[in-house]
Amino acid sequence: MKVGKYLHFICCPDCKGKLILKDNGLSCKLCKNEYPIIENIPVLLPKSMMSDVKLSQQKWDLDYRIKIKKKYKQN
Repeated sequence: MKVGKYLHFICCPDCKGKLILKDNGLSCKLCKNEYPIIENIPVLLPKSMMSDVKLSQQKWDLDYRIKIKKKYKQN
């Protein structure tokens, strides 16, 4: 699926502005926020949620590292 074909269906989650396709993702023409495209899926999270997502990712990474360390200590 190509994201460019569907740009007229989606908008910026923060200001509802028009999104344009760039090399590394989508960018809002009005507020200039940028959104990544991961495996052909635009990640359109409002800026207010981005810090929550980063914290969740950091917690998951930490939990994963702890589990891996425990696994290798047992072997």
